Amino acid sequence: METSEIIAISASIGTCVSAIATLLTVREISKQRKSSHKPEIAFFRTNIIGTTDTKQSGEIPNIWKNNPDEQHSCGNFPFLYLHNIGSGAAKDIEISWSFPIGEVAYETNFILEQHSENKILHYENGSLCINHEHSHSMSLWRNQKNQKIDFLLPVGRDSKAIKIIIPPAYILATSSFIYASSISKHFEQLSNIRPLYCTINYNDIDNYNSTRYVKINFDITCAHGNGDKFEAILTPQGISKNELMDQNP
Repeated sequence: METSEIIAISASIGTCVSAIATLLTVREISKQRKSSHKPEIAFFRTNIIGTTDTKQSGEIPNIWKNNPDEQHSCGNFPFLYLHNIGSGAAKDIEISWSFPIGEVAYETNFILEQHSENKILHYENGSLCINHEHSHSMSLWRNQKNQKIDFLLPVGRDSKAIKIIIPPAYILATSSFIYASSISKHFEQLSNIRPLYCTINYNDIDNYNSTRYVKINFDITCAHGNGDKFEAILTPQGISKNELMDQNP
């Protein structure tokens, strides 16, 4: 092989290496640019107080409020704080709730029947109805499963957390289960309250899509009387899509 050919091959190799290095640099710059404005959506832990809408003992604690130290802007509805803890704005945020309303209604009625009490819940076609001495209402779960938010700026950039209303049907079902477990003296059931599941879908400013799966655990810290008043903590926990699918076949 002549010297000129060796020089030509060496030059070609050098050009190829330089091109690869340039490509890697561009990719790294692109990654850094994306990470510099990547949003990260998360719920924060929330303290809840549950009471009845009457002064009588042994009623259903379906009036939920946030910790009294927190400021309210959602009327009489309790809420969860939704924060953007990332470095970029999130837009087109969609929140989808999942909860086994029918199963909880069945379990609640079963506990009451074992205690010679009447059934109080009826679930059909996405509607949860309660029929009790002092509580007669209906909650349309099918209309509460989805919520949409236009955008959420990162924390620390003149942005506040958004208050997401807890689905009323979930409140009614969980409160009824607490009531049934308490009046039947099956207090061990209070540690088996079903979690609320949530899927959060959102885009960044470049329309890159992200999805988070969350399990919100409900843990009672104390209860009073026959379950007509309680204090609890709602604790969000990130989960995998498979875990969510296992809970919602």
